[in-house]
Amino acid sequence: MWEQTFGEPRYRPHPLQARMVEQGLLGRKTGRGFYSYDGVEERPDPEVPTARRDANGLVIVSEGSWAPGLAERVAASGHALREAHGETPLAGIVAAGREEGGRVILERLDRGLAPDVPILCQASDQLLADAAANLAGRRRIFGFDGLFAGGGRAITLVAGGESDPIARDRADLLMAGLGLRSEWIADGAGLVLPRVMSMLANEAAFALGEGTADEATIDLAMKLGANYPIGPLEWLRQAGPAKVLRVLEHLRAVFAEERYRVAPLLRRWAQEEKRP
Repeated sequence: MWEQTFGEPRYRPHPLQARMVEQGLLGRKTGRGFYSYDGVEERPDPEVPTARRDANGLVIVSEGSWAPGLAERVAASGHALREAHGETPLAGIVAAGREEGGRVILERLDRGLAPDVPILCQASDQLLADAAANLAGRRRIFGFDGLFAGGGRAITLVAGGESDPIARDRADLLMAGLGLRSEWIADGAGLVLPRVMSMLANEAAFALGEGTADEATIDLAMKLGANYPIGPLEWLRQAGPAKVLRVLEHLRAVFAEERYRVAPLLRRWAQEEKRP
């Protein structure tokens, strides 16, 4: 693909991929690739915690659009979302993006909550290191993938280099009560799912804008060919073009690579979404 498109940066192979091809590690056809196919039975999916419906205690969820459905999930587990007199919160959650005043909200929670109360800050459009920079309680501040927290079974969490282990355990416990399996990763732009899905949605927007196929066909091809539960353009519509644009711009700013160039059609959709 890279050669046939005259070196299009979006398709440039990773050096690891090139080395694997040179070594003949082509996946299932050769018995080994990123995974080993040695005839061993497939491992069952990791156990997903059972969501509670009788939890108690206050969880503060801020305003913001970068964690859709999460406040409802917290409330469904039994947690209170409104503060009662004298009640100590179990956790604070910043659902706002950078352009929605997320830093101001994070600063307010950091000042107002006890030092051992974990604060979860959505980190799809920002690095945790940037969000928590120079805050007194940054050891108890963790990043999380808000875009996929509302309806998923697992959640990506990010801890800083000197995170508080007690606060981290409390964050794990809270997520387990919501029926979410915690997956801790290193701090990085776009996390995992927002980065992957935004790149796929961007590529689908390129294909649509260039007339490769219509929107329904592109989504159907990904669902039938890759067994995706939802097509990339359908997901883009659900997440919102402006958010996908923001993730891609964040990736390009961090990595300074042309592979994150935004499709003109996606940029136009994002501009239309912002219009009153």
